[in-house]
Amino acid sequence: MKKILSFFLLLAVFSSTFSVQAQSALKIERKTYITTGTRSEAKYYTNKGYAYCITPDRIGADQGTELNYMSNETKGGVLYLLEKSGTSDQDYLKTQLAIWLLRNNYMPQYYVNNPNLDVVKKAKSLATQAAKNSNYQSVEPSIKIDSSNMNLSLTSDGQYYKSSNITITTTGLKSDPKLELVNAPTGSTINNVDIGTDNNTMKKEIVVPANQVTEETSFKLKITATGATNVVERYTTPSAQWQDLVVLIPENKLISKEATFTITPIIRKCEYYNNQYYDKNGNITTQETYELQCKTHTCEKVGTTYFGREGKEVTEENYNLECFTHTCEKIGDKYFGKDGIEVIETDYKAQCEPQQVIVPDTKSTSLSNVISIIIGSVLLGTMLGTITYYQDKRKQNN
Repeated sequence: MKKILSFFLLLAVFSSTFSVQAQSALKIERKTYITTGTRSEAKYYTNKGYAYCITPDRIGADQGTELNYMSNETKGGVLYLLEKSGTSDQDYLKTQLAIWLLRNNYMPQYYVNNPNLDVVKKAKSLATQAAKNSNYQSVEPSIKIDSSNMNLSLTSDGQYYKSSNITITTTGLKSDPKLELVNAPTGSTINNVDIGTDNNTMKKEIVVPANQVTEETSFKLKITATGATNVVERYTTPSAQWQDLVVLIPENKLISKEATFTITPIIRKCEYYNNQYYDKNGNITTQETYELQCKTHTCEKVGTTYFGREGKEVTEENYNLECFTHTCEKIGDKYFGKDGIEVIETDYKAQCEPQQVIVPDTKSTSLSNVISIIIGSVLLGTMLGTITYYQDKRKQNN
């Protein structure tokens, strides 16, 4: 029973160490040696990149050996050393020696006996720096959006709303960032201003057609990309027969960043701007429509439209009625008297139509009536003569 329990306990420990992780095995694809004097150190090429020994007390595995994932470190001195390491043999060697110094306070006797070797000096310096960076972490991938103004302004021609320059700075990306506008008006674009001297900085601007914005509008600029942050992964064999190896692994991360931009539309109502006429609703229109909608017209005809004395649109008939003086005129069913005032029909006729003079019947006229007629005629003649006289005198004076 004890043996059975021990077996299952060992199986559980083994499973928690190796099987829980999804990482694939580390395979030594090639193994070479770096020789310095009488000493040679192995250099491991694996399916996950350069690998370094972290257990110098063991023997190094041969080419073709597979090691299983054991653990990882997301910060610390070893991460610092692997990120600073180069690819040449001498760079590899000084990194390997620095790892042994940092983690095991160990250096093979040959290097101890030759402290003036350049690789030894550099390894010691690296180990010292790594010890000072015990909390060192890989730079996290990031995207930064910087704009001095998140509001879009109308261009001078009134055709577009345009943002100020948007500076986008990225760190640790493995792919070009994808830029998109979310809930932006139809026809909106992201234009290049300056790509920059490197791939980590770029400048953009957002342009929106003005005719697509009728009210305050907000939308987002969204940037997404795949970034990577480095971790140190450690690999071993179940029997711990061979040296454990560490390798620098970039872990991919999908990152995104958003910034909100706003447009407060400038609506030009009843305005003439930049050679354009805007009607009462803020739409570009013709000059005639602009004149009709936006100016007060009192007793005026604009195009084929008539305006009355109150500035309101009226029919041609009402325009004539309201805007002109009518003396002894009939317009439609309205009558105007001798003073230009609207009157009833009978007054119109009395004031404006010739009246019939009744002449007495001479046959039945009495003597007194005849005498009256004669006297009246004489008086009328005298009055006419007097008027003629004064008219003649006026002509002479003139």
